[in-house]
Amino acid sequence: MLLNSAKYILLSLLLLFYSCATNNDPTPAPPDTPAGMAPDFTLKTVDNQEFTLSQLKGKVVLLDFWASWCGFCEAENPYVVAAYDAYHDYGLEVVGVSIDKNPESWKNGIAKQGLGFFHVIDTLAWDSEVVADYKVKRIPHLVLIDREGKIVAVADNMVKLKLPLMELLNVVK
Repeated sequence: MLLNSAKYILLSLLLLFYSCATNNDPTPAPPDTPAGMAPDFTLKTVDNQEFTLSQLKGKVVLLDFWASWCGFCEAENPYVVAAYDAYHDYGLEVVGVSIDKNPESWKNGIAKQGLGFFHVIDTLAWDSEVVADYKVKRIPHLVLIDREGKIVAVADNMVKLKLPLMELLNVVK
């Protein structure tokens, strides 16, 4: 009896999560972000060099908050890669922002998943100032930023960002 109740509760939670995760409306930029501008940050790259987000001003940027241990991220990453492959020539830059605590796990995750775009890491993970600034509550967490550095939309999957992304890049597909 207890096992059946546990299965019922688990199934209900999965259905609730699925119904929440499949809403195709992207979330607008957080209203408490000053002027909707993307907070600047500096993090380490795979080569242990410093990268600052403002270096990409003038480009459309997709921030992909993820971690190598995150199954939902691994499921979403092929769609992020597909967007990068389809729209990079139109001006899209993708920056994978890892919240892995272990840099080796992060690097292995990039290689294993074939993530050919740019990557940075914040080993403070959930305690990171960047995570707080971007109001990351769960991952994957995708943030679309326009050429002026303004946050246009926030979502948990690429389906929700396809239309705003195409509009920013002036692409019709």
